[in-house]
Amino acid sequence: MKYNLKLVFHRSLYSDEGYDYGLDEDEGQPTDQTELSPAEDILSNQAQALSLEDFSVTHGPGEAITITSNAIATDPNIRYSIYVPFLHYSGGNYSLETVARAFTSAVVSHFPQGKTIHLEFHKPPNVSLSSIIFFHREILCFRPEMSVGALHNVSTGGTRVYPCARSEHLPVGFQQEREPYKVFAVVLDKPDFINENGVLFILTDGGKMIAEPTNETTDEPGPYSDYYETQVWRSAGMAEVARRLGMRALVEQQHSSQRQHEEYSERQMEPIKKVL
Repeated sequence: MKYNLKLVFHRSLYSDEGYDYGLDEDEGQPTDQTELSPAEDILSNQAQALSLEDFSVTHGPGEAITITSNAIATDPNIRYSIYVPFLHYSGGNYSLETVARAFTSAVVSHFPQGKTIHLEFHKPPNVSLSSIIFFHREILCFRPEMSVGALHNVSTGGTRVYPCARSEHLPVGFQQEREPYKVFAVVLDKPDFINENGVLFILTDGGKMIAEPTNETTDEPGPYSDYYETQVWRSAGMAEVARRLGMRALVEQQHSSQRQHEEYSERQMEPIKKVL
């Protein structure tokens, strides 16, 4: 080691015994510190794909970013509040508006044509899911008009519905013995939610049994022993996110029921036709 260091020392001397500090060597241009990371580049490109002819991007309420369809006449078909905690810890040059544009651009590409939207994007005060739930509850409390869900004709008319069961093929109200979840929020917890599974659904304030009382006097398992007051689901890609948020399976079930009813009516008419 000493021998090698001695060679380096001698080779760093000019012939006039001066030291070579390497100041006259061309080391090229410094790396551009503003170069985007892969996730930032993906979000930036996806955000630019949002058509401002079809959608409006506004600031507010508060520090939120709101994106709405320009064609909205009354209530939008789809309305949700979306929270972006990764803005606290990602370390990238992400802005809430870029994230909002990118998510909207990606999700509406999977919605049926003509669906109108109202999406509000918030940077929550904290990254924990419990704080996001609390923050979301406050928004619902002070803004009762901000009901979330997809607008569908269920039973008595237009009703906003959102996913309440892991299986999308279970009909709305299938668990009539349990309280429906009253709070539903969407969370983006990964910067590259376009390509990764970075979208969470949070459901809380529900799931309890309705038909039977709680067994609080004994240690025996009661009717609440298998309920979850809060559930967190991770969705499998943007196509699945759009499908669940739009409650597409509900539309398919309604169409299927209508076809079955028409087929049954046709079968009932067959004997009459034969008689005639």
